[in-house]
Parts: sequence; structure tokens; C-alpha cells
Amino acid sequence: MERYNPPSTSAQMYCHGCQRQIRKVQELMDERYLDNIAYHVDKNTLETKLDNKAKELELEKFRTTTLTTLLKRSPNPEAMDERVKEIMEVNKKMAEELQKTIAAPLNYPLEEWYNAINLKWNEKYDELRVFLIEKNNQLVEYQDMETELSEDIDQYCQEIAALKKMLKKKDEEIEELKKSAAKENFSLTIKESEKKGETTEEEADSGEVKESVKDESEIPAV
Repeated sequence: MERYNPPSTSAQMYCHGCQRQIRKVQELMDERYLDNIAYHVDKNTLETKLDNKAKELELEKFRTTTLTTLLKRSPNPEAMDERVKEIMEVNKKMAEELQKTIAAPLNYPLEEWYNAINLKWNEKYDELRVFLIEKNNQLVEYQDMETELSEDIDQYCQEIAALKKMLKKKDEEIEELKKSAAKENFSLTIKESEKKGETTEEEADSGEVKESVKDESEIPAV
């Protein structure tokens, strides 16, 4: 039995494996029943030929035995001739009957063969019908599974598309946040630099004041 291969398309009625199995079963059944019929025909023909040959042999034996017995027991040639004539007449009638039997047409049990073949074919077709019903049910199940799977795939594709849109939106938000953060950092840097400039100027002014005070303190009094 070959491995079952499900149909590739929904338009396909039966799978290739089912078709191959059905074709093989039909070919095997045809070969077996034709061989069986040929065997029975040959057998009946040979049996009929054997029966005819056996009857011919019995007739020849009977002729030989009868003639030999009459020749031995009849001393009178005239009486022997009469007996021989009678025996020849009897043998002639027996030969005619035997020829009728041999020439009779062969009667084959055609009706029995026909009934037997119909019975076997009906049994095989019932088995094939059950087999096809099972395969059709499997085909329907596979088609339902294919439909459900295609629906699931469509749903997953829609979900993936929605997630991609969401990711794109989040990426755009992140880029906006990065830009705003960069602007804030730049403004903070400017402010810090301005503050540093002011502190350095104040320190410079205070230093000059201290130096002038120091210089004045170093001048001697008059």
C-alpha cells in the first residue's frame, strides 16, 4: 500500500494515491478472474477429452475381448460369421452412441461462473465504495483544514501588518524624542557656556579689585 498523498488543489476530486490504488485493484481483479475463468474452461475441456478417450479405450477393449472370445469358442466358421455380424452390429451401435456423446457440445457452468463473478465483484465494489467514502471524508477534512489554515494565515498577516505599523509609529516617536533631546542638550550647553563666561568675568573683576587694594596698601604713608 502506498503512502496517502492528499490532493494538491480543492478542485481535485480524488487524490492521485486513491486513483492509483483503485486502478491497481481493478487491474488485479480483472487478471485474477480472467485467469480463473480460463483455468476452469481448460480444465473442463481436458476432463471431457479424457472421458472421451477413456470411453474409446473401453470400446476398443470390449471389441477386442469379444472378438477373441468368439473366435476361440466357435469351431463352426458359419456360426462364427453370424456371431461376428451380430457383434459388429452391436459395436456399430455402440460406436454411433459414443460418437454422439463425443460430438455433443460442451456444457460449461456459465451461469454458476456468472453468479460467482457477480458476487465477487459486488464484494470488491462494496470494499472499494467503503474505501472511497473514507477517502472522500478525509478529503473533506483536509479541505476544511486548508480553509481554516488559510483563514489563520490571513489573520496572522493582518496582525503582522498592524504590528509593523505600530513599530513604524514607535520608531518615528523615538526619532522625534531624540531630536527634541538633542535640541534641549544644545540649549543647555549654550546656557552653561554663558554661565561659565559670566563667572569668569566676575572672577576677573574681583581679582583686579583685590590687586588694586593690595597696591594701595603697599604705598607708604607720608
